[in-house]
Parts: sequence; structure tokens; C-alpha cells
Amino acid sequence: MKSNSEWQAWGKFDPLWGVASWSGRERQGANPWTDEEFYKLGDDWDDFKATWLALSGYRPGTILEIGSGAGRITRKLAEDFAVVIASDVSPDMLEYARTRIKAPNIQWTLSNGDTLPAGDSSIDAVFSCHVFQHFPNNAAQIATFREILRILKPGGSALIHLPMHIFPDVNHRFCAIARSGYQAFAWLSTIKAAIRRSLQHLGGKPYMHGVSYEMQKLVTDLREVGFGQIHLACVTVGGAPAPHTCALVQKPDPSGI
Repeated sequence: MKSNSEWQAWGKFDPLWGVASWSGRERQGANPWTDEEFYKLGDDWDDFKATWLALSGYRPGTILEIGSGAGRITRKLAEDFAVVIASDVSPDMLEYARTRIKAPNIQWTLSNGDTLPAGDSSIDAVFSCHVFQHFPNNAAQIATFREILRILKPGGSALIHLPMHIFPDVNHRFCAIARSGYQAFAWLSTIKAAIRRSLQHLGGKPYMHGVSYEMQKLVTDLREVGFGQIHLACVTVGGAPAPHTCALVQKPDPSGI
């Protein structure tokens, strides 16, 4: 995945700010993150958990976290699941987390970003937060959803945070114009990302690419992937005013168990 290089660089440059990019909290900023403050942000899991339980529930067996980073949420997952497979493309972020979080049920696992590090139908649950938004494009996002379906056990579920947008279909002409405008913006953003990655390789600051998914298309694409239940939710975490849009999906279970 093209965006891997950015997060491998953030792991070396500033692993905490790469995960929690708040103004002034950079390593060289006015008020850089401390480990205590950073890991306290993992309490956001309580809000995601409440939504997950309310909509479908999850099996507290083995969970795979996509993009665990420096372990902000991972620490909390280890309290609710028997086994946590914390996967990330940055070896430096994994090492940062490994040396600070000592829960014995966490497996820190390097990922290539394209395939999830688990066997077919071997995982009870999948979680990801603030990761899919930095993928190169929607194609990379939906490809990872296919991987999620592959590794989930029948009846297993996933809660994935990713930004979504919606166009007002009640005004078809405006909707068509808006959709075309966003496609042009996404194309220009991809070019910008390529340029910034080139500058990064020359010593520039790592880049953070951002991508959103059209809500109507996401539901259609998730159905085509093969998920059974599909829920979309807005989760307000830590009292923050901006909601976190999430897709909660479940793998069909032919046995009905």
C-alpha cells in the first residue's frame, strides 16, 4: 500500500503525534504528548465498545486491530478480549508500544498493509480507528474489508472507523455536480500525496493523506464484498464534538449459530 511509507516514517519521526495529531502536541511542540496523556486517550474505546455492543455485540475471543500504532487503543482492547493481535505497518510504532504496554495477551504483529496477518476464518472480531482515513483511496479501503471478511469466523464482526460523506439525492442535479467535484478533489489529492511522498524520501516531514467514502456507495460495496449485517454509526468519543463515522459489519454464519 502506497501509504505505508508515511506511517513507517511517522514511527521514526514522532510516533505519538502521528497517531494523535493535535496542534502543539508534536514532539517539538509547545506541549508534547507524554506517555500518560497519550494512553489516556485510549479511553475512547469505551465509546466504540458501547456502540458495538448496542448494535450487534462481539465475541470476546481473539480480536485483530488494524493499525494499532503506538498502542493507544490496544491497551484497552487487552482488557476485553482474550487475545489481541495488534498489527501495524510501522515496526517503530510497534516497538514503542511493546516497550510500554506489558499485557501478556497482546501479539505485536508487523503487517504489509495489503493482507491482514491472520488465517482464514480465524478471528472473532476486528477493530480499527483513525487508520482507514489515511489509505490511498477507496479501492484500498474496500480491499481491506475483503481481508476482514476472509479472516473473520462465521458470525464474527468488525467495527471500522472511516470518514464518510453523503450527497443529497433529493436534488439529483446538485448531487451529480457534487459527486463530480469530489472525484476531482480526490484525484488532485492523490497527486499531492505522490509529490509529498517524494519530498518525504528527500528528508521532508512525513505526510498524512486523507480520504473519505461516499456513504451510499460504501453500503453497496460492502454488500458486494459479502457481509451480512451492515450498520453505519456515528460515535462521539471522549466528549469531542466531531462524530466518528463507523461501519459495523458481520460475516454471515450459514449454521445460524
